[in-house]
Amino acid sequence: MMDTMSSIPTGGNNTSLKFSVVENKSVMKKLNEAIFGKNYQMSLFGEDTENDFSRLRLYNAPCCFIAYKTNRTKFKNGTMTEPGMSIAYFDLLANSYGLGCIITNQTADLISKSKNARRVLNIPEDYEILAVVGFKYPEIEFARGVEKKKKTAYLK
Repeated sequence: MMDTMSSIPTGGNNTSLKFSVVENKSVMKKLNEAIFGKNYQMSLFGEDTENDFSRLRLYNAPCCFIAYKTNRTKFKNGTMTEPGMSIAYFDLLANSYGLGCIITNQTADLISKSKNARRVLNIPEDYEILAVVGFKYPEIEFARGVEKKKKTAYLK
């Protein structure tokens, strides 16, 4: 999957977009401790069912994908567009391999604000993180996606 991700489109052939993938439970635990501390009750894994905020994060995903980009680029206007596109590409690619994904900007905010979490992931402070994608094989398989009301306006 990461070989495919290395050749996704970027604006102006910009090469400042970087990825981190955490696929090791011990690194996920270090990341969690870097953000919340060893004895704090909240976690990235959503184990605290009493707290709504904890359920907004990674829903027990043992792995995560993070896209980030430096602010020091030639094309300032598209700074966060490329990480957003890369997350969409990753989500589609992961789904093609049968993996379920949870995309969360709350976890990105938590990582961004924690020097210790950035250190665990080797993400420099001058890089912005848009979102984090937690992923794993789903516990429940659905026959189809959620049906939604169509909100498309057709102009004639």
